[in-house]
Amino acid sequence: MAGVSACPTRPQSFDSKVGQAFSPVNPAEANQMPDHENSLKPTHHAGSAAKAAALQEFRRYPEKILRLGTAEWRYRVLGTASPALLAVPGGELVNDLGFEFALAISDTHRVVYPAYPRVSSIEELADGLCAVLDAEKIEQAAILGASFGGAVAQVCVRRHPDRINALILSNTSVPIRQLAPAKRLLVWIARALPWSVATSLLRKPLIKVVDPSGEATTFWTAYLDELLASRLTKADLLSNLRIQHDYYRRFSLHASGSGELARKDIDCRIRYGCPRPAPPAGSTPDLSQRRSPHLPQRRPRHHVFAV
Repeated sequence: MAGVSACPTRPQSFDSKVGQAFSPVNPAEANQMPDHENSLKPTHHAGSAAKAAALQEFRRYPEKILRLGTAEWRYRVLGTASPALLAVPGGELVNDLGFEFALAISDTHRVVYPAYPRVSSIEELADGLCAVLDAEKIEQAAILGASFGGAVAQVCVRRHPDRINALILSNTSVPIRQLAPAKRLLVWIARALPWSVATSLLRKPLIKVVDPSGEATTFWTAYLDELLASRLTKADLLSNLRIQHDYYRRFSLHASGSGELARKDIDCRIRYGCPRPAPPAGSTPDLSQRRSPHLPQRRPRHHVFAV
C-alpha cells in the first residue's frame, strides 16, 4: 500500500484536498494544520443554477454497464490522466452525488465512479469494484470512500490489496461490534415503514448533509426528490442496511502489531478538520487524541487534510 488517509470531511473540500493523497508529505509542512477557513468560503459560482449546470455536464459522461451474475454495475469514467481514482458512493448508492468533486479532479486523474447494485454482502461490493477496474484495464487505483463507502473501501483493500495503492477515508470508521444492534434496529424500522414515510423522514437530514451552507437548497431538494422518487427503492434501502448490519456484526478490522494493516505496511495519519489554534512555531502538535487506535502509528508517506 502506498498510503492511507482518513478524515471527516465535507464535499466542498474534496476537490482541493484529495489530490494531496498522491503526493509525498512535505516535511516542512507535516506539522502544520491546513487552512480550512479559506478553502470553505463560498465561491461566486455557488448556488442552485451553477450546481444544476455542473450536474448536467457530469451526466454527459455515459454510464457504462458491467453485468456480474445477477448484479448490474453502472459506472462513469471521467478523465484519462494517471493516476486512477476509484470514487465509491456512500449510502446514497448512486454514482453522481459527488459530481462536483469528480469533475474537479478529472483533469488530473482518471476517475471511476460506480453505483452500487443490489447485492447480499459487502464482499460482493468489494469484488465488484475490482471487476470494474478489470473492465477498464486499470491494474491499480486509489480508492476514496465516504460514509458507507468507507466501509466498502476498507473491505476492498483487505480482499484485494494488490489492486489498491492508496486508501482515502472520509466520515467513516472501522466496524464497531457494539453498534450492530442499532443497525439491526434500523433494518426493522425501515422494513415496517411505508416508503413514502421513510423518504419524508430522510429528506430534511439529507438536505443538511449535502447543503450545510444552505446556498443551493433548491437544487438539492430537486436532486433528492429525483433520487428518492425514481432512483432508489425500499428494497435498495433495506439491502444496504442489512449489509451495514452484517459489516458491524461480522467484521473486525483492528490493526495491531500482528494485524492485517501492520503486515501490509500501510502508513496512516488522521487529522480532523475542526478549527484549532495553530501550534507555536517550531512546536510539534499533539496528535495522540486524534489518531484512530485501530490504525498503525507510523509516519505517513501520503495524507489528506479536509474538513
